[in-house]
Amino acid sequence: MFQAFNDRMATSFIKAVKESSLLKGRIKSPSKIKRLRNLGLILDEKVSTTFEERGILDLLVDESKEEEFFKAI
Repeated sequence: MFQAFNDRMATSFIKAVKESSLLKGRIKSPSKIKRLRNLGLILDEKVSTTFEERGILDLLVDESKEEEFFKAI
């Protein structure tokens, strides 16, 4: 499913991550954030270079910036 994503769909994905308090609570778990990061890596390959939410996506896929990611969402 994620292999067919485009910028519009990726924007919806990022919006869901930002707006879902349930998801935010769940991704505090190391295994859950790892799963989300793996999805983010797939999206990172699919979106254009001008993707509006590139900053959030970059924070998600970079393990060293996990704290910044949580602050950004």
